Amino acid sequence: MKTQQGARLYLSAAILFIALVLPSEAGSDPPAEPGETIVVTAEKDVVDSRHAVEEALESVGYKLQFRRRNKTVYRTLKVWQPKVVLYDDGRARIHGKEVSPMMIIPGSVMHILGVWSSSRTVGQMERAVADEVMPAVVEWQQAIARRGMALRLTELRGQLNRVWFEGVSAAGDTLGSAVARRGAIIAMWLNTSDTEAGEKVQETIEAFVDEVVQASKTPFTENEVRSANDRRAFAREFQPLDRQPGSQ
Repeated sequence: MKTQQGARLYLSAAILFIALVLPSEAGSDPPAEPGETIVVTAEKDVVDSRHAVEEALESVGYKLQFRRRNKTVYRTLKVWQPKVVLYDDGRARIHGKEVSPMMIIPGSVMHILGVWSSSRTVGQMERAVADEVMPAVVEWQQAIARRGMALRLTELRGQLNRVWFEGVSAAGDTLGSAVARRGAIIAMWLNTSDTEAGEKVQETIEAFVDEVVQASKTPFTENEVRSANDRRAFAREFQPLDRQPGSQ
């Protein structure tokens, strides 16, 4: 009797071990996401670069006066000195002159130091503050742009996981076959812009294809790859690794 009970307990433990530890044959679980680390690093860069802006302001005598909602105001003890306002989205105002955030992707050859919203000549004191602060403000704006891109790419990886592992498109449609799922991924790749930001999106999709789709039992076919490249509106080619001709 005790032997039978022991055997049943051993069998139950073995079944539990298989269910919890061993991977399923279907491979339906998405891989671990690396994106969270990237986002945390990007967030730290934003915090550090914002601190550098504040240090630059402090070097010319500015102290934090007050914070309200999404903006922080800095002033000096000299009342004739222009006030400086920093907004959480990366904008900066020096005595009413607004500097637009740089809508560029990090690494671009374009470097815009900002556009003054007023056509009036900026006074000497305002110029002095701007000259001291602007390099730090530019780096802060670039860090904010990098954070935005990191968040976008992390969201994209989640969308790719839902398409491939759950069979749900970005629009919420059901993708009932591997062919449909591959087609949805190709559509995401094709629906990118011929820009530096678009290239980063393409790279993320291609990495997912190589790491996940091409490692599965239903990788992209030669015909699908050829069709994708024929339809693309940019120079970059779709070149998955380890393609298996005849896969369906």
